[in-house]
Amino acid sequence: MFTVIYRWKLKTGQEEAFRGRWAEATRMIRSRCGSYGSSLFYEADNIWCAIACWPSSEARDDCTREDPVPEKVWEKMRACVEERLPARELTLDTYLWSGEIRENPEASR
Repeated sequence: MFTVIYRWKLKTGQEEAFRGRWAEATRMIRSRCGSYGSSLFYEADNIWCAIACWPSSEARDDCTREDPVPEKVWEKMRACVEERLPARELTLDTYLWSGEIRENPEASR
């Protein structure tokens, strides 16, 4: 599994609008590109974080090239953002969220 953590500092008062556009984009990406979906979190100082999971980095890259989300959805989402923070790409080592254990046998420890 390939995971990306996206982070944004939102404009004050734009949280609900951002959440709606993020959910809309995530549903489109999940249904059209085969992503495993995403979860949205928030931190202090109005920093928001989405953790998105993919079967592979190639699947994410293919989806990025195809861009199944209409530009108007991205525009509305960007309008809520004061600053886009650097994304982080992660490779799964051990998965315990659902009670299953998934380990990456290639991970170095």
